[in-house]
Amino acid sequence: VLICHLGMSGSFRIETSDDSEMPDNSEMLGAFYHERSKSAVHDHVVFHIVSPEGARSRVTFNDPRRFGFMLFSEGAPDTHPMLAGLGVEPTGNALDGELLASLLKGRKSPLKAALLDQRLIAGLGNIYVSEALWRAGLSP
Repeated sequence: VLICHLGMSGSFRIETSDDSEMPDNSEMLGAFYHERSKSAVHDHVVFHIVSPEGARSRVTFNDPRRFGFMLFSEGAPDTHPMLAGLGVEPTGNALDGELLASLLKGRKSPLKAALLDQRLIAGLGNIYVSEALWRAGLSP
């Protein structure tokens, strides 16, 4: 299993063997609003790919700010030491009002600090928590 986190500025660049960059058809595959970094000094991982038909491509992970990372796991990813202690996935079906109540029951910490605790709910960052509390009309 390969897990990739782009951090705040990371991106993948896909190039074909003739050095043309994909996506080559912006109407079909999507266009990028901001220019992505193409400086090779920020290329950290390059995958060389060969299709069953023999077409060659490169997938390059570029991250100027170095906040992104890649994690390789041979077994189930949730058993990897870097992931084993993480809480429930916030976009999954397991997170509901009942689970949230049980996770927060008896806690003395401020609500915002509890929601930022990655051992309870994985992946909630400052902006998401602040916005959710604002919309719910709750004090952090």
